[in-house]
Amino acid sequence: ASCSTPAATAADAATPRRGVTAPSATPGFPEWRVSGGFGGGPGQLSHLAPTYAATNAIMVIGLPEAFDLIDRERMYRLLLSLKDHSGGFRMHVHGEVDVRASYCALAAASVYNLLTDELVEGVAEYVARCQTYEGGFGGEPGNEAHGGYTFCGFAALRILGRESMVDVDRLRYWLVQCQMQFEGGFQGRTNKLVDACYAFWQGACAAMVEDAFPTSPTDCAPQSPGTLPQCELREASGHVFSQRALQDYLLLCCQQIDGGIRDKPSKSRDYYHTCYGLAGLSIAQHNPPVQGGATVVGLPENLVHEIDPIYGVRREKVQRAKAYFAAMPLPS
Repeated sequence: ASCSTPAATAADAATPRRGVTAPSATPGFPEWRVSGGFGGGPGQLSHLAPTYAATNAIMVIGLPEAFDLIDRERMYRLLLSLKDHSGGFRMHVHGEVDVRASYCALAAASVYNLLTDELVEGVAEYVARCQTYEGGFGGEPGNEAHGGYTFCGFAALRILGRESMVDVDRLRYWLVQCQMQFEGGFQGRTNKLVDACYAFWQGACAAMVEDAFPTSPTDCAPQSPGTLPQCELREASGHVFSQRALQDYLLLCCQQIDGGIRDKPSKSRDYYHTCYGLAGLSIAQHNPPVQGGATVVGLPENLVHEIDPIYGVRREKVQRAKAYFAAMPLPS
């Protein structure tokens, strides 16, 4: 709770206009501070990335005491104030507009039951404009396709139920090409090196694509000259990437013997790659669902809990949080 931004005053309570922030009159804090979200640390400004991270942490805790930390009215005003005329969101006051901000805003709003028509207006169209000729998504319209932004873009559309707005066949094809056949892990961009964190960013996106648009095993022959194949599947299971190869890369190449996960061999372990490496391991084991249980490489104790690919949190934790906030009314 110490990372939430300063409490609003009566001046904050006015109905916000899109893109216009309501100042905080809390002594000692600058006027451009916007209350309602979370900062990266105590006393820092509201920012959608730590707001998203705090939302996931609250879901992981899963207790009413954690849920009750959220002031939904102020959170909603914050999200509206960060809405941009392009349809996307800014990461913070006067900050950048990109697809990452759209995902962070929608992820938090979907958990806290704040998805109003006003909040989501134009977001899907903005996100769709971020898809590139390769099939992935860039951070902004016209940028290079990138695994992290691709996850953010498709997850945002998944939250909105607008997945069909983009070229899913081309997205699927790009995701397949990003799994390196030698290492087994994913790269984040064309012609870049493999990286453990993309086990989640790319793997979870593939899981969402397959959940929304199931495929059946097929080869990669184009349907007609000059066209992309409908899909290219790495395993007979019908999934767009090799579950076993991805687990091999994470467990054998990225796991340090004394604990933790690293980007790749020769790199040092860190919390970021440990978090997303484990999340990617869950995706590889549980997607697609198989009869009789998960697909686990190695010993049975390598099994990890199943996560929701949209949020990166265990499914039951997401369901519990959404159920708690679903009983609360939408903001007026």
